Amino acid sequence: MDLKKAAKQMANKFARGASVSKNVEGKDEIVVQGDLVDEIEELLVEQYNISEDQIVIREEKGGKK
Repeated sequence: MDLKKAAKQMANKFARGASVSKNVEGKDEIVVQGDLVDEIEELLVEQYNISEDQIVIREEKGGKK
């Protein structure tokens, strides 16, 4: 799976920022802005044939005070 291509597709489909970055383990991951967990999981399962047990959802809540 081409992560950069998938991130671009998600950014266009959901009209949100999406990019590929390294996680704490040093592995590439797709980061999408906003609360689209269900929609992204559905897209990955249906379009990319990725099983649900292979998808790791990590929600970060951030922001400066």
